[in-house]
Amino acid sequence: MYEAKWRKPCCKELNLVGNQMTAANGDFDFEEVLTGEYWLAVKWNGRENVIGIDLDLRHDWEGSCEAQGVLIEKNFLTWVAGRAIM
Repeated sequence: MYEAKWRKPCCKELNLVGNQMTAANGDFDFEEVLTGEYWLAVKWNGRENVIGIDLDLRHDWEGSCEAQGVLIEKNFLTWVAGRAIM
């Protein structure tokens, strides 16, 4: 995960703020990340997919907001309701 900067594409010349490997079920957690805007870069099966995320830790996101996120499957990466990012 890279810190996002205004008008800078991911990920060249951006600060790497965390690097995680998923568990067998796809779960992951960046424990020390602060509220802010980031690029989430996923490397899988020889490909890299990138999505911008806005992480707001000031709120308890129980419910509908928590039910969105990235779904990583065998040959693709998609944004889906019903999945949590973090």
